[in-house]
Amino acid sequence: MIIHNMEQGSPEWDAIRVDHPFSASKAQAIQAQGKGLDTLIIEKLAAKYSTGEKQRFISSDMEHGTLMEPYARDMYQTVTGIEVEEVGFVTNAAISPMAGVSPDGLSVDVSLDLCHEFKCPSDNTYFQMLMHYSKTGEVDIQSGYMWQMQMQMLFTGRSQAHFAAFNHNFEKMPILITEVTADPVKQAKITSGLATAIYKYELAEDAYRKLVN
Repeated sequence: MIIHNMEQGSPEWDAIRVDHPFSASKAQAIQAQGKGLDTLIIEKLAAKYSTGEKQRFISSDMEHGTLMEPYARDMYQTVTGIEVEEVGFVTNAAISPMAGVSPDGLSVDVSLDLCHEFKCPSDNTYFQMLMHYSKTGEVDIQSGYMWQMQMQMLFTGRSQAHFAAFNHNFEKMPILITEVTADPVKQAKITSGLATAIYKYELAEDAYRKLVN
């Protein structure tokens, strides 16, 4: 495992992701090995070979999440007493030479063996999460986020992840925190999906190179 210390969203971060196009944010599509993976491969190759100006789509929700993430991290550290180290990009050639992950942090105390993922949902989404928590006592995690954390744990070698949803507009209960454990079955599906992804990616890339050369 190699931790590449760089700011997420920086030109350096974008550059390393060209050589490692399969990231944890797409783990659900990767493990499913269906049309979503095929679409992802086309998107990555199109971005790699297009001479047009590179543009990253940033929705209002993504922009809000990036803005609020430091506050979520601070709140988490205050509530739990767990110090979190920010990381840029993590690669692990033993898992896959063309993939990597960008967890929102790793526990400084390695004995805790934690990855961290912070989400900053909208008011409506967060209120729905509060209602779900009031009924079940459990934090509702979207399937895509669950797969994302499984891939992050796989690449970092951490056995657990803390998921925290934060919304400062709800002062009485601004953060929900839950623990997710590494799932060998899910991680095996991700590993298999990454092998398929590389095969399809290289097949498509070879076809393009033959076409233009």
